[in-house]
Amino acid sequence: MNIIKFFNKAVAKISTNYWAIPACFVFGAIVLNLIAYYLDIYLNDTLKDISFLAIKDAESARTILSTIATTMMTVAGVSFSMTLLAVVHASSQIGPRILSGFLDDTGNQVTLGVLVACFTFGLLTLISVQAPSSSFYDNPEIAIPKLRILLSLAGALAGVFSFIYFIHHVPLMIRTTYAVNRVGNKTIEETQEFFTKHISDKHPVAVSLEKKDYIHCHELKPKRNGYLQLINFESLIKTSEKHQFQLRFKFSLGEFLTTEDVFVEIFSPQKLSEETLGEIENDIIYGGERSMQQDFQFGFYLLLEIGARALSPGINDPFTFNECVDQLYAGLITLEKHHRKKLVVYNSDNNMVMRLPDFSKDEFIADLLESLFYYAKDDPQARPYLQKKMQRFTNENIKIAQV
Repeated sequence: MNIIKFFNKAVAKISTNYWAIPACFVFGAIVLNLIAYYLDIYLNDTLKDISFLAIKDAESARTILSTIATTMMTVAGVSFSMTLLAVVHASSQIGPRILSGFLDDTGNQVTLGVLVACFTFGLLTLISVQAPSSSFYDNPEIAIPKLRILLSLAGALAGVFSFIYFIHHVPLMIRTTYAVNRVGNKTIEETQEFFTKHISDKHPVAVSLEKKDYIHCHELKPKRNGYLQLINFESLIKTSEKHQFQLRFKFSLGEFLTTEDVFVEIFSPQKLSEETLGEIENDIIYGGERSMQQDFQFGFYLLLEIGARALSPGINDPFTFNECVDQLYAGLITLEKHHRKKLVVYNSDNNMVMRLPDFSKDEFIADLLESLFYYAKDDPQARPYLQKKMQRFTNENIKIAQV
C-alpha cells in the first residue's frame, strides 16, 4: 500500500511539470527503437521488396536520418521559443500566477514530446547504420535499418502535423479570454467536485468530533513551510476504516502552514504507530504555492487578480474585467448551489472520518465583492456592469434559496 501511495504522490507531482509528457515520449521512442531493431531483422525479406525503401548504401540512410533529426530539433527549438513568448505575454498582461496553466497545457507538452521523440528515434537509428561490408552485422542485408527509417519518416510527418497544430494553438492560448475562461471553468469544476464528491451533505452529529473512547490525540506538523494543497480523501477514509481514527483539520485548503503549526489532530482509541502516522501524512500534500485542485477559493481570487490587473493604469482593459465578472458570477452561482457550512467527511458506514474548518460562504462572497467594487469604483464601464451582474446574482440567489 505504501508503494502505491508513493507512486500516486509521485505521479501527482510529476504531472504538473512541463517536462513530464516530453520525457515519456522520449522514453517511448527509446523502447520503440529497441523493438524496431529486432523487427528489422525478422522483416528484412518483406521490407526489401518495398520500392521506396530500396536504400542501397549507408550514406543515403545517414543523410535521411540526419535531415530528420536536425529538422525535428530545430522545430522543437522554435516551439519552445513560442511557448516562452506566450509565458512572457501572460506574465505581463494576465499575471504570474496564471503561468501554470500555460506550462501545464497538454497541447504544448505533446507537441514538444512528439518532436523530441522523433529526434531521439532518428538519432538512435543513425547510430546503428553501418556499411554493408561492416562486420557489425552478420547479415549485410540488414545493415540498413529499413523499418526504422520508415518509422523515422512517419515520425517526421507526425512532427509536421503537431507543429501545424502548435502554430494554431499558441495564438489562442495567449489570448486573455482563453486564460479567463480556463480559470473560470476550472473554478466551477473544482467547486462542484469539492462539495459533491468529498464533503457530505449530512449534518454532523451533535456530539464533539472526539468520541468518548478516542482517548489518544496525535498532532501533525508540516515538515516544511508551505500551503495546504491537497487531501487524499479516499485514501484517508480507507486508512481510517483500518486503524479507527478521526481527523480534525485546523487549517483550510490553501492556507499557509509553518513548521510550528499543528495543522491536523488525529483522535484514536489507541496510540497509532509511526507507520500509520506516516501513511496519514503522505495523504496530505503541501507545497510552495497554492493550487486550484480542491482549493476552489483560489480560482475565485485568480479571477479577481486578472480583473484587477485589467483595470490597472498600465493596461486599462475594462472588457477583460467584465469577462472576469462573468466567470465570477457563474462560479458564485455554482457555489451557492453546492456549498456546505460544515465540511465533514463520512465513510460508507456513515461514521465521521474527518472535519475541516467551517466555510462561511457569506464572508467569502462579501470579501470578494468588496475587492471587486474597490477596483471598479472609478471605471465608467466596469462599475455599472459589475453592479448589474451582482444584482442578477442576488436575484438568482433568492431563487436558489426558495428551492
